[in-house]
Amino acid sequence: MVSYFPVTGVDLKITNKCMLSCDFCVNSDGLKNTAFANIDQLKSAIHELLTSPRELVVLNAIYFTGGETLYGLDIINNIIGDIPDSIFTSVVTNGLMLNKNTIKKLSELNLSRVKVSYDTTDSDLLLDIRKGMRASGLTKIEGNILNSVQAGLLVCLRVALTKRNAHNLINIYKRAVELGVDTLQIKPVISSGRAYDNNELVLSPDELQKLFYALSAIYDENKVEVSVSCFPPANNMNFSVKNCANRDKLYMDVNGDIFTCNYVMGAFNYLGNYLHPSGINEALNNRLTRFQELFNGDGVIRNCPSIKNYEVLGP
Repeated sequence: MVSYFPVTGVDLKITNKCMLSCDFCVNSDGLKNTAFANIDQLKSAIHELLTSPRELVVLNAIYFTGGETLYGLDIINNIIGDIPDSIFTSVVTNGLMLNKNTIKKLSELNLSRVKVSYDTTDSDLLLDIRKGMRASGLTKIEGNILNSVQAGLLVCLRVALTKRNAHNLINIYKRAVELGVDTLQIKPVISSGRAYDNNELVLSPDELQKLFYALSAIYDENKVEVSVSCFPPANNMNFSVKNCANRDKLYMDVNGDIFTCNYVMGAFNYLGNYLHPSGINEALNNRLTRFQELFNGDGVIRNCPSIKNYEVLGP
């Protein structure tokens, strides 16, 4: 039995809209479903989170997600004033829209971090992974990352680690150092979204163990911090590790639905809908009531495919 822990962060989905179709994405409809969240309803939800009982939520982070989140930059601009400065704010992007005008706007919004999806140093592989990408895509993304760093933004590169880009992990790390980013966040793709039950994408615990040991051999935390999610054995390798990246979060979808996690959405993980009156309060109380049902003894969502990664393997 795991002791109760309150919600401390929220993944707030701004839009489903995206210009790409990545083969591992948890969103399956970004090219067709271009819905955006409603500003007034987001403001109301944020207010309810900030005023909820502290035994249920101690909000210290809001992560704006998509789709391609930068399509909804005007929405973020309209709600950022409702968020106290003490709360960590982050926006995730595929990097294509991170041009100089957008960088200027992000700097003015005073966001805590910009997280850029960066899955390979191989331009041909990137074209194959991210359907809809142009041949110059990698060069454009890296240029936008450099401009962001030079503008003083705190930049994190996020790697969705699969069998397709696993061989490139060392080069990704080296490139992160060259780009001067603050953090390289590595998230092994699990069996969800477009990667559901896809043995050609999802790495086994043994494969992950070997990859992270190889990376740890050259890792220098003074050059770039490496953060690993959903693979606890990496705790033995001097990386910053989140055993479960979403254990103390809520995931809030564009349509208002609230889940424990965007990787394991479904009836079991459904908590409520923030568009309903007192929807946030309902979701928080459902999480409290169902806590032992939702989380196992390690504090991991019970039906998450990454549970298999909790097996500690030898080097």
